[in-house]
Amino acid sequence: MISIFAFQAGSARALVPVIHRWRESRRGHFFIVAYPQAAGVFREAGLECVEAAGNGMEVFVEGPELLLTGTSWQPEIESALWQKAAERGIPSLAILDNWNSVSRRFTAPVGGAAYNSLPDRVAVMDEFTRAAMVEAGCPSGCVRVTGQPALDGFSNPEAFSRMAARERLGVEMEKPILLFVSEALQTFFGESGELDVRFGYDDEVVLADVLEALSEPEAERFSMVVKLHPAETVDRASPVLARYPDISSRVVRESGQDWAAAANLVVGTTSILLLEAALMGRKVCSHRPNARSGSPMLEANRGRITETRTGGELRAWLNGADRIPGNAARAKVADSAAENVCVLMETLIFQSRPTPVDR
Repeated sequence: MISIFAFQAGSARALVPVIHRWRESRRGHFFIVAYPQAAGVFREAGLECVEAAGNGMEVFVEGPELLLTGTSWQPEIESALWQKAAERGIPSLAILDNWNSVSRRFTAPVGGAAYNSLPDRVAVMDEFTRAAMVEAGCPSGCVRVTGQPALDGFSNPEAFSRMAARERLGVEMEKPILLFVSEALQTFFGESGELDVRFGYDDEVVLADVLEALSEPEAERFSMVVKLHPAETVDRASPVLARYPDISSRVVRESGQDWAAAANLVVGTTSILLLEAALMGRKVCSHRPNARSGSPMLEANRGRITETRTGGELRAWLNGADRIPGNAARAKVADSAAENVCVLMETLIFQSRPTPVDR
């Protein structure tokens, strides 16, 4: 039996393809424990799960052969689970689903020495991430490059038809849509003053820049859709949108991939939904005004997403987006990440079993 734990929705999205792949090609039972946002993703995928009552220790109830987890910005829970698994002689594997704040996900308590809390193995998206982790102090033997399982389906961008997505969402085909992807920076990192010191921007500043550019007389008339992060409340974007009453807008919480497929343009900061939209063939911009540092997600996927740092650069991109071929090129990705993770799981399980004694 394999126990699975996920705290955030992104973790669950990376774990779901692995579970499906294992069931297609291997035998075994899964016991899934998740916090509410992640539990919703599992249930939407047709997978039964138990909502965590507190610290997630339910994963050990049935004595698993392997502990498989996601990672999160609040790493204390996963860290405690990895430690408990080690105490019980249970191998542990974490799937990294995001390029952002990587060292934080393996540092508990937050603010301690980097990579002071690790499972037996970490499955990462690419060589760029593996090398960055090792350079920052993560033991090289702990990290394996598998790909990101949630991106396996993007090997066939033809599956993400704009017409089909709009039919599912009930949106007319002729309407130009700009999707803004929020990241809940205020929720995770504090309000605007702290964010300005850390990042140089926040979600509200970025959204205001986009609306300001769209409000100019020569700008193309787009309908704005704001896709909130699961951790944000519905009214988060309302004060900014209210300052631009002439721009048609709506706020949504669900169906991020459908809205990305339905959109003509996609703008955000460093959400993985930007990468997914680019892999669908959409034109995508990461707008980070006055950014204090680079973004590992953007660096690892350079050429797929346009980067802007000023309102002028953003306006130029919006006004000429239909003439920029770079983002329109449908970048291919491998579709073997889920299988690669399954192979790593098998290896860990096999290595943890007692060696047979010759008689």
